Amino acid sequence: VTTAIFRLVQDGKLSLTDKLSKFYPEFSDMMVAPEGDFKNQFERAAREINILDLVTHTSGFTYSENITGFGDVGRTYEELGIFQGKIGKTMEQHMMTLSEVPLIAQPGKEFNYSVSADVLGAIIEKVTGKSLAVYLDEVIFSPLGMMSTRFELNSAEVKRMSHIYAGGDASMFGGKPSDTAAIGKIERSGEDINWKIFEFLAPHAFSDKPTFYSGGGGLLSSANDYARYLSMIAGDGQVDEITILEPNLAKLHKKQLVDLPPGAFRRAFGDAAEYMTFGGGFGVKRDPSDSTKIDYIFWAGAFNTFFWLDLSDDSIGIFFTAHWPVKYNISDSIEQIVDEARL
Repeated sequence: VTTAIFRLVQDGKLSLTDKLSKFYPEFSDMMVAPEGDFKNQFERAAREINILDLVTHTSGFTYSENITGFGDVGRTYEELGIFQGKIGKTMEQHMMTLSEVPLIAQPGKEFNYSVSADVLGAIIEKVTGKSLAVYLDEVIFSPLGMMSTRFELNSAEVKRMSHIYAGGDASMFGGKPSDTAAIGKIERSGEDINWKIFEFLAPHAFSDKPTFYSGGGGLLSSANDYARYLSMIAGDGQVDEITILEPNLAKLHKKQLVDLPPGAFRRAFGDAAEYMTFGGGFGVKRDPSDSTKIDYIFWAGAFNTFFWLDLSDDSIGIFFTAHWPVKYNISDSIEQIVDEARL
């Protein structure tokens, strides 16, 4: 989605400095509940949210509590079903609801992983007059030959889709305890540990047409397709003589664009964010031995998937599992193993 935003910048359709209110006027005068707490004195937003804020997750938006949101604002997102597919609202309805909820920080001042990518999807639809699904397919997927990347699956594709599993007790996710089956046993110090897992989402769940296309989550892909996309990013917007972005914008896409201390990312991602910053839609991992250097860019998907792109040699890595919720952050470890294997 951020690649599509940079494409629109390239095509002169928008600018990173454009205000969100240019496309959705209801966001022209936002209030802020500092730290997402309704007990704190509300403040008027010092300035309006712009495209760069959305690309870098410094907009002041958040997520619902079940992702990375927190406080009263995060709970409100959950209660109102903001950008949740099961609610049945359209993109326009979600945007209107979002505009009525306070921000958790002043625009541009804090990193908070958020629905910003969903808002970017809404802007793409507004600017192009096309659905997000159609635009992404036209400018990225079809040109790159990514034939297994889409928002909903047909019957043939359902057969190729992974089942999504969750660990623990199914009742934690609204199921029945009887749905949980032990799939193995580990013995340690005389204590047996049953590993239990159950099907959280069956493949057919991805065949329904959504009421809106989410810019923040919902795209399905294959390992080959995603490697193709990352190869284009590694190639400064080009792969096999197919150009998606001009080099200057492709380089900006990968550049660190947030000037915040490492501690700014700990709240959302814990100790794993010690050397983290953020760029044009990608997480940026600084070199632990030299914070002025970038080790690699990266991000992750909902079902414990992740990727990285090492800027030193343009090598890429992708790691796919099918497990919910996100809880196994091992991208650092695997990227380090690959680095050491080169020596």
